[in-house]
Amino acid sequence: IDEILTHVNNHKSVERLLVADLNVKAVRKSLASMRPNSEFALMTQSALARSIGDQLFGYNLTRAFTLKAKEKGYANVLNVGRVQTAVLGLINTRTLANFDHSERFYYVLSGVFSFSTGCINAKHIPSDDDNTDEKNHLTSELDAVMIQEHSLNQAASITDINTKAESKSAPLPFNLSTLQQTCAKQHGYSADDTLKLVQSLYETHKLLTYPRSDCRYLSDEHYAGADDVLAAIAGTSPELSTAIEDSDTKLKHKAFNGSKITAHHAIIPTEKNGVSITLSPKERIVYELVAKRFVALFYPASVRDKTRVDIDCQGRAFVATQSNMTAQGWEVLYRGEIEEESESSQELDLREVNKTTGTNQSLDIDKKKTTPPKYFVESSLLAAMTRAAKFIEDPLLRAALENKDKDNASESGSIGTEATRAAILKKLANNPLVTIGIEKGYKEKVWKTTEQGQEFCALLPKEIVAPDTSALWAQKQQAIRDGDSTVNDFVSYLDDYLAQRIADVKTNGVPITIKNKITCPKCQVGALLKRKGKYGFFWGCNCYPTCKSHYPDDNGKPNFADKKQSTLAVSASEFCKQCGSALIRRPAKKNRGVLVGLLGLPKVCHSIF
Repeated sequence: IDEILTHVNNHKSVERLLVADLNVKAVRKSLASMRPNSEFALMTQSALARSIGDQLFGYNLTRAFTLKAKEKGYANVLNVGRVQTAVLGLINTRTLANFDHSERFYYVLSGVFSFSTGCINAKHIPSDDDNTDEKNHLTSELDAVMIQEHSLNQAASITDINTKAESKSAPLPFNLSTLQQTCAKQHGYSADDTLKLVQSLYETHKLLTYPRSDCRYLSDEHYAGADDVLAAIAGTSPELSTAIEDSDTKLKHKAFNGSKITAHHAIIPTEKNGVSITLSPKERIVYELVAKRFVALFYPASVRDKTRVDIDCQGRAFVATQSNMTAQGWEVLYRGEIEEESESSQELDLREVNKTTGTNQSLDIDKKKTTPPKYFVESSLLAAMTRAAKFIEDPLLRAALENKDKDNASESGSIGTEATRAAILKKLANNPLVTIGIEKGYKEKVWKTTEQGQEFCALLPKEIVAPDTSALWAQKQQAIRDGDSTVNDFVSYLDDYLAQRIADVKTNGVPITIKNKITCPKCQVGALLKRKGKYGFFWGCNCYPTCKSHYPDDNGKPNFADKKQSTLAVSASEFCKQCGSALIRRPAKKNRGVLVGLLGLPKVCHSIF
């Protein structure tokens, strides 16, 4: 807005209206408490610095790397962006971690212990004296066998029994990122697909609130109007009517906390009844996901008894666990959709056992393989972008990026915004440095870097292929907001940084492997690249203008036959009735076939047949 006011040379006084909640009462309150726009001048300067910075950063580095790569015969654009390349770096780090994973074995001992009340299944807990890895897994088979021989059929005693009731409230409403993650996991929708669907439900059908929100909280006004929203949901999605009847709007969930609302509140259904609106199947799925999450706010918490039993057997520690649901609460709405915690099956209720002695009946050794970290999928990439600070090694930079989101309970050290993340992932998905495909053991398509992507990430400075640059900029933007720095200071710093990076690219080039490279037959130095010209695609030497050789495209390959004969077919029997010259067959523009007689020989003639 300030850019527009500056552009039109505005000198009138301006007040800023801060509306995060579109309920009438909240809007009236905001209208009554507008603030002078001058109070936000430093925020404007900070945002301007970031905007200029992203443009300078992307334009200069993308061009530098792309042009130097073309000298090697690389035909595509090597995009460099503050956020996009950091996400590419995350994908690459995870890809290499999988490739470099060294398979190792570890050992788990599971035993059955007999007591007067019944049998208990328990797992061995390694001690400090055992050979273990970073996850406290037993790594020595010899140790495992010795523990088995030492404990099998020996006396055991229950040393401690601890049962705690664990209450779990319904999850917070969706913001855009969490909705995109859920749609990706459950239905395979891309982030861009979900954004388009929720945008349609907001803009076209008026059934959902503003979608590009990073907040998961609501106001007291939303709580007061909950009955109207629930009535609208019942009309739009009749299958939720029973759930709505069983809800209790007297219950107030922690989501109703206006102090945690940022620029926008969470995504929820509006008060509009969509009974007469025809939604596409995908639109209905997205609407019902959002609606059910809102309905769940008016259900009590689910409660489970979590029991842990500690067993000692000849000085060795074993643990048995059990989870017993005592109140289903909001989880009744998600029957079959919530993954239960993995636990060993027990023959008895652990809450009823007493401290007593017994015997170890059996003790089995399970030999397991270590697994590499999971590849990124779209949902985990979105989650990583909202918590990018955890991928920064420098603790000061990590804290700087986390501090950026100190007023946003839904994000912590994020990169990108709710409005840009889908576009960033869409652009990366079309990048030849990334491959996306189906892999065994994954519900979603996995993202990996190609060989060229790995080479590209290897030649980039660490601060570009990690969220470090975003963290560093966050520090400088905060200094601008505090009045300790200016936009000019930031641009000057960035100019110096980019000059160093580009000088390095010019000196060292871009060492990237080009597969199926076609060496120019004329100069024997350059490579032929497929280009689009005035009359369609052709192949030209990348050493142009030093070498001006070019060849017509023939189904994706250069045609090395005589160019005149292959592109200009001169008729021996057909002549122009206007000038009398032989007709020439030439390719038409925009791939519309061929035109005959576009030019006569030897005279210029504009007759076309």
